[in-house]
Amino acid sequence: VCFGGYNTINEVIAAGVPAIVLPSRTRTDDQIQRASEVKKFVTSELITARTLTIEKFSRKIKKFLNSKQLLKRKPPRHQSGAQLAAEKIRKLITTT
Repeated sequence: VCFGGYNTINEVIAAGVPAIVLPSRTRTDDQIQRASEVKKFVTSELITARTLTIEKFSRKIKKFLNSKQLLKRKPPRHQSGAQLAAEKIRKLITTT
């Protein structure tokens, strides 16, 4: 369960985990758009503040907890940008 911030959505995608996204609505950040796009990469549900109810949230949580996909969690797809850059630099240094 998360908001739809840039870093959070990227971490969800990198980890390959299902997500229930409750995006914040701000003028400077398009969390609703990111929350709707994350479905292309992982199983996810979008719940807006306008449509949020205890019953709906409870149903989504139960659905995810009973999902076999949670049992088949994928390993992260890639390292963080800093880790990836450090690894490439290390390879350059050690091979030349």
